[in-house]
Amino acid sequence: MKAYFLSDLHLKSEDKDKAKLFINFLSSIDHNVSHLILLGDVFDFWIGEHTYFQKKFPHIVAQLQRIVQQGTEVHYFEGNHDIHLKRFWEKSVGAKVHPEKYTFYFENLKVRAEHGDLMNPKDKGYLFLRWLLRTKPLEILAHRIPGNLVGWIGERSSQVSRVYTARMTKDYTQNVLDFTRTYAMKECQKDPFDLLVTGHTHVKDDFEFNVRGKKSRSVNLGSWLDQPKVFEITPDQQQFIYLMLPVTGSAQ
Repeated sequence: MKAYFLSDLHLKSEDKDKAKLFINFLSSIDHNVSHLILLGDVFDFWIGEHTYFQKKFPHIVAQLQRIVQQGTEVHYFEGNHDIHLKRFWEKSVGAKVHPEKYTFYFENLKVRAEHGDLMNPKDKGYLFLRWLLRTKPLEILAHRIPGNLVGWIGERSSQVSRVYTARMTKDYTQNVLDFTRTYAMKECQKDPFDLLVTGHTHVKDDFEFNVRGKKSRSVNLGSWLDQPKVFEITPDQQQFIYLMLPVTGSAQ
């Protein structure tokens, strides 16, 4: 029995090396994996059930369908690059879609998982945009916009993502560590957990702390923009597994 956690792959197309690496990883998942947890921003852009995306990532969709059919629980958490997923990912793929946090049990561990975009209460602009994008009118629009417009929005989203990544200075990293760790401790005081797993910030972190004499752990998965990786938990251990890209080729 094991569970895998991934986030922030930001895949643009299936012909890139990181997408091929992800497909190979998915193909290796057998019935011994009880949970596959996708913590958002798997794709650089995916909105609604539009066929534009289904045609763009057919092998990834097929592998995830296979994994669900073999009995592995697939949980897909909406991020800020992939929203309004329920219609397609629940009905056609069989994944369980979570717009926000979700808590489940793995053996004796109480595990809370979420994308991580609610951890910084000071980011008022983003929090407003997050709310706006999830309103009912925009959800209806997301399922109806034409394919060429979807492609244009996706390209713009990629550009914004690259600007965001370029801002990752030492000061930025320390600020992220401060608010993510504070968030983990406050949330654990409200509703204790053994392990919190998040993404979104692109800053990998592994932090242990105590609340009321009980040890807990907060893990942020970072992103695949620096190094493709998976967080694995088994009854005996919790660890990062690093996946190796080919020496040559396009890494995005």
